[in-house]
Amino acid sequence: MGDFSWFSYEDKDTIGECFSRNMFHILNLVLLSVLGFAGAYAGILRYDVR
Repeated sequence: MGDFSWFSYEDKDTIGECFSRNMFHILNLVLLSVLGFAGAYAGILRYDVR
């Protein structure tokens, strides 16, 4: 078992660095969810019969 190496995780990034690196992905998820809810709301209003 000499070729086995133990996994070690060292977190060296701050939370600000993580957010700045992933800001495009976060904004993309927010935009897609807002567009999805807006589309669903427009669809409900379109078929709303009073």
